Formats: sequence, C-alpha cells, structure tokens
Amino acid sequence: MPKRKDPAKAALAAALKKRGVSHGRKSSTLELSVAAQMYAAGIPSWQTEQLLVRGERKFAYDFSWPEYKVALEVHGGQYQRGRHQTAGGFATDRLKMNLAQLNGWLVIEATTSHVKSGEFIEWVDRALELRDPAWTGG
Repeated sequence: MPKRKDPAKAALAAALKKRGVSHGRKSSTLELSVAAQMYAAGIPSWQTEQLLVRGERKFAYDFSWPEYKVALEVHGGQYQRGRHQTAGGFATDRLKMNLAQLNGWLVIEATTSHVKSGEFIEWVDRALELRDPAWTGG
C-alpha cells in the first residue's frame, strides 16, 4: 500500500519553497518546521546535509553554517524507537558530536519539544553570535 502524503508537510514545504527556502533532500515535517521557524526569525541562510569528513568517517549535519562552524542537529522520533534510540545509533551520534567538537564545530542539538517551543532558535542565534560578535541576531 503506498504511503499517503501528509498535507501539512506538503503545504509547509511549498510555502518555504515559495520564499526561496529549500531543505535540499526529502525533509521530515520536523525539519521543515525548523526551517520555517529559522526563516521567520531571520536566521541567515543555512546549508543542509553539510558533511564532516574525518578519515574514512562521514557525517552530515541537519542544518549548518560552515562559515561559522555552527551546526544544528534535530533529533526527532524519540518516542518511536528510531535509529538514534538504539545502542549503535546512540554511539554513532556521540562519535559524530565528538569529531565535530574536535574539528572546531559548535553543534546545537534539539529535540521535537525544543522545536515545538521554539527554544532552539535562541540557541542557534547565540551560537552564531559566539562565532561572530558582529552578528546582530535574527
């Protein structure tokens, strides 16, 4: 049976695309919500799926600002036993965060509740300001 399209997700993706904001790959509803909130808050343009390569290991950030070495990781599905909830997935996430820090990246991690409350916006804004004191905020 084919998967039904989520009309709210489709409407959000269309609205973002109309404003020139695209996520690049097939996005989750949560990631689209993050993009919409960042756009509304005036957060500067971001990249998606920015790769960090360390030796043979490759990791991608959900959202990033490479010129500032700031990234945002959005962890959804914590109540659905997703990949991040398995022992292997959890260990891989820790490796990813440690390698990012050792390479000078400041990585903000947000959960579904942080996105719903909008709390993550302040964290991203502060991270950008820490990397560039001239940053005036979103």
